[in-house]
Amino acid sequence: MDLDTEIAELESWRAGDRKAADALIRRHHGMIRRVIHNKVPAQALDDLTQQVFTALVERRDQIRAGASVRAYILVITKRVIADYYRRSRGRPLDVDDIDQHTVADLGAGPVTMLLARREHRLLLEALRAIPLEDQFILELKYWEDVSGPELTQIYEATEPAIRSRLRRAKERLTAKVAELTRDCREFADTVTDLDAWAQRLREELRTLYPGAQSLRAD
Repeated sequence: MDLDTEIAELESWRAGDRKAADALIRRHHGMIRRVIHNKVPAQALDDLTQQVFTALVERRDQIRAGASVRAYILVITKRVIADYYRRSRGRPLDVDDIDQHTVADLGAGPVTMLLARREHRLLLEALRAIPLEDQFILELKYWEDVSGPELTQIYEATEPAIRSRLRRAKERLTAKVAELTRDCREFADTVTDLDAWAQRLREELRTLYPGAQSLRAD
């Protein structure tokens, strides 16, 4: 969906058009669930997804003119995940503190997605074993096709800084995959073909979390 169409839908939403709101929310529903699911316990998924939409409704007038609506939704999603862990750990943590932890350290529990391929489960496990900030940016890049300009908006950083983040995150993921597959010879090629592996997993995840059929947009 092009930016002009989404901005037009947002403006119609601001003017009270519920159909425009419903169309915009339904379009991003699957993405939000995919982004959240691999970072929190399974029982928190529905509640946190709803929190993202509630925050979007409350803050829709804060989206800057010309900005990516999807990027703004992902900023909200990132904050909702951070808020969840601040509450669940019972002590204050700012977003930067949380980003330096892995979701395994934060208590997300084991991977619960019912994926058909073992190597896909291994990749999810590896992602959950690197810092959350690395996991987040890699999943946005490889699974959600988030563009460079959108990533600069999400992270409030320059494109060279984003490229540096991606390179560092990919190095950490590659090292973790190598560690997890050290004794699994059948997965030896995954480390050298990580991009293709991530793309195949993306297609499986999108069958698990397609767009929603109907959502309220009050």
